[in-house]
Amino acid sequence: MYKKMNSLKLLFSLSLLTFLAINSGFAADETVSNAENQTAKTEPVKKAKKIASITGSRRANTVSEKKIKKIEQIVYSYVEKGSNISHNEVKKEIISEVNNIYKVNPKDKPLVVNFVKINNDIKLLIVKKFPLSKKELKIKLEKIAAQKFQPAKINSVITLTYKQGPYKRTITGRYYGLTYYNDGVKIENTIIPIFDLTDKDKNKFDSKLRMFKQKKFITKNLNKYEEKKNQFINKTKRDEIRLIIEKNEKLGFIYTWGKWRSPEAVAYIMIDYIIAQMKAQHSE
Repeated sequence: MYKKMNSLKLLFSLSLLTFLAINSGFAADETVSNAENQTAKTEPVKKAKKIASITGSRRANTVSEKKIKKIEQIVYSYVEKGSNISHNEVKKEIISEVNNIYKVNPKDKPLVVNFVKINNDIKLLIVKKFPLSKKELKIKLEKIAAQKFQPAKINSVITLTYKQGPYKRTITGRYYGLTYYNDGVKIENTIIPIFDLTDKDKNKFDSKLRMFKQKKFITKNLNKYEEKKNQFINKTKRDEIRLIIEKNEKLGFIYTWGKWRSPEAVAYIMIDYIIAQMKAQHSE
């Protein structure tokens, strides 16, 4: 019924225009042609249900994502007011509106992320910031560990902390060696069981524990060194890529669907997407 009424209205309008053209001396054919073009441009289309955003429901965070959302809003505003966005004249209006906000066709080409160059630059930075190889660092750490975890020297004066019941005691005196079964420490006239010593002091008399602590110290610091190096590499890569993204966005490009595109290209993708969604709804 809606289409039939529109057809009648259109027929009436064309008849009236023809009548006026004939009576005013103008060519009726030219007048009718202009009227048809104008009608095709403004002819309302059946309003579609709300179409899901092409970018999904997630929040726009980056500059590109915000531009995409804005362009989508512009395109959909024409659908909401009943314009036929499949018509070329309407498309031109949409592009014109997008152009009022963004550069439709950026003059320069987008910069490309050159990972080979970035990796080569990072290698030079690593040499300065992390000069030691893993092998060289291990040798250095072994020397530090040997110095850090030393056995107690006989006849040297040492201070030990140990448990006595629920209490902690500290003793300072000359060390005379271990007991016969190597399970006690002789300090002056006192024998303290190794078992009661604090973990820090046990390694001075237990060779196996001392070796374990040295290895643990070396492994921990090797891993820490490698972790810092990897963090530096990843951060440097991210910073380089971020700079390229910022430059491309300043040039007017939008990063979407795996590549840099002009706002005009994004607008046309939006138009095609909404047209396809509306056709899908109509066929349901």
